[in-house]
Amino acid sequence: MPGEARSQVLLEFPAGAGGQSGVFYSPANHVTLVKSAYFYNQAAADSTDVLLSVYDPEVGIIVRIFTGIVPAGKAVEWQGWAVLNPGQGVYMNVPADVSAWVSGAVLSGPAQFPPTIGSLTKPADAAVPPPSM
Repeated sequence: MPGEARSQVLLEFPAGAGGQSGVFYSPANHVTLVKSAYFYNQAAADSTDVLLSVYDPEVGIIVRIFTGIVPAGKAVEWQGWAVLNPGQGVYMNVPADVSAWVSGAVLSGPAQFPPTIGSLTKPADAAVPPPSM
């Protein structure tokens, strides 16, 4: 049914391609959860680094949420939660002999609150207000 949260494949990258994948961008009026990534090395030698990154093109932020080596003939997985607001993306970099799969969920509706970007400093004499309930 439209409007329900659904898990889905966000990115796939076949062995042989190597390099940077395309970017999956969270659609307008949706929030995307990046929940898992799987990397399988088909080579006879350990891989160089595989990278899974989140990206906000609006402010130019790239954060690697997973970096790892995939042993020869083995699989490595990442499990977690990375939230993407509309327009933010996820992508990966993998060596040529590594296949990769990234799963997540796309949720209907925009983010409730905008993220705080950058740093703000308060005056040294400013008291921290108590949390509101």
